[in-house]
Amino acid sequence: MIIDGRTMAKDIFARAKTRTQGLARPPLVVALVASDTPATRSYLAMKAKRAMDAGCIFET
Repeated sequence: MIIDGRTMAKDIFARAKTRTQGLARPPLVVALVASDTPATRSYLAMKAKRAMDAGCIFET
């Protein structure tokens, strides 16, 4: 059995976005940072973009 991760991710993201739109206030996603490196900043930027695209508030 071959699992298509991209298709699964798109489906999960679409469902999350639909669920956040029906809420009275947007969910809060918080990331705890152990070290401030360029790789960490890049990772957090990707997570922040996806969270905001889904209708969430993102904080570090």
